[in-house]
Amino acid sequence: MKTTVFAIALALAAPAFTAFAEESTAPAPSPTTHGWHWRGGKMLEVWKSLTPEEKQKLKTARQAVRNNPDVVAAKMKMKTEIKTFRETRKAAMLKADPTIAPILEKFEAAKTEKK
Repeated sequence: MKTTVFAIALALAAPAFTAFAEESTAPAPSPTTHGWHWRGGKMLEVWKSLTPEEKQKLKTARQAVRNNPDVVAAKMKMKTEIKTFRETRKAAMLKADPTIAPILEKFEAAKTEKK
């Protein structure tokens, strides 16, 4: 079981670190595209195909539910689960190869600088 969990965590982590190692020719994400490129651009294609009226309707709907208690709770749960996943993945990676600690520290330092 532990081997399976480790293999899955490693498989999920490998593309993330490979992406940092490769030089990207893609433009920096804009506020409208950030996060949508990960589905192979399909979400961005849909967004670009919307009319200005459709985009405005979505924006208005998002703003209307921003403070909805269910939405707020789900967002907090998602953030907690993502944090747990990242911590678990990091621990598994360090257990598999403790020599990567300095590499991971570089990412932590960059994350701290950004804030």
